[in-house]
Amino acid sequence: MLFPIMIWTAFRLFQIGVVTAAVIMSVITVWATLNGLGPFPGRARGDFALIYCQLYIAIISITSLAVASTVAKRAKAEAELERVANDLREANSRVTNILAEVLDGDTTRKH
Repeated sequence: MLFPIMIWTAFRLFQIGVVTAAVIMSVITVWATLNGLGPFPGRARGDFALIYCQLYIAIISITSLAVASTVAKRAKAEAELERVANDLREANSRVTNILAEVLDGDTTRKH
């Protein structure tokens, strides 16, 4: 049940959100495991329940951080692409204006 929440956090809040959510999730999950709640105490005895709990937290956290990193890189690439597109539009406008001035000057001289 935590995977969709963590993946949503990765898409919306990037790495800092995933780290914050992972810390909160870890505290709640470890507390629940120590108090005999959740799926982990029923599967193992003693310290193995905490090991399973930590393994679960590690898998979710690493997966979510990988997704968040990819999403952040994509957002950065999109911003860079938008900046380059704006620069190209501006350069195209300048070239068009220069050509218009040159062509207007040529037609004036011929008359």
